[in-house]
Amino acid sequence: MNKLFQRKEPPFVLAILLSAIAWSTSHLVSRAIEQPIVEIQHSVQISNSDFPSCSADLAIEPTESEQHRYTITNLSKNELFRSISFLVRAESGEIFGTRLRPVSPAFPSSRAPTCTAEFANVLGLTLHPGSQFLLEIQSTIGASFDIRLQSASSAIKLMNENFETRLVRYESAIFLVLLVILLAIAIVYLRALAAPTSSEQ
Repeated sequence: MNKLFQRKEPPFVLAILLSAIAWSTSHLVSRAIEQPIVEIQHSVQISNSDFPSCSADLAIEPTESEQHRYTITNLSKNELFRSISFLVRAESGEIFGTRLRPVSPAFPSSRAPTCTAEFANVLGLTLHPGSQFLLEIQSTIGASFDIRLQSASSAIKLMNENFETRLVRYESAIFLVLLVILLAIAIVYLRALAAPTSSEQ
């Protein structure tokens, strides 16, 4: 075993470095998976879709509007989240209408979102492990929004898409890459051990 640490060749330095990276990545993925994460992915597109109006007496029907799309995903592998409520506040601009759609195989929510010109509410949402819902908000061009978790039946970590949520989402692919790296390290290690050192020659 001491031969590994006595050698100075680059393959051993590379093997040790890759082992440290693989261990660190595996540790980060394991910690992220254990957390009850609900991920929010946000996108914007120009749209003339006719959403259910926030007000029955809307004075002016929008001729051109933006569609803000929030994909809400339960990244947990085994946690069921019930009675989740979100509040979306318009920091600028005005809300014209909202729509909530399940992403198959999720079932439609029994409660439609409600809204005013300044706020949109999603109430009583149930998120099964891995399930997704698409919240669409029709608004004035250039509007910006802040989405927050109001309540839930259990502790939930609401996060925008980032490095940590990608670790959870691509868990299988990451572990496959780690496995390939570890196999490569093992091959480098065995070949280096089999190669004669200068003192042995």
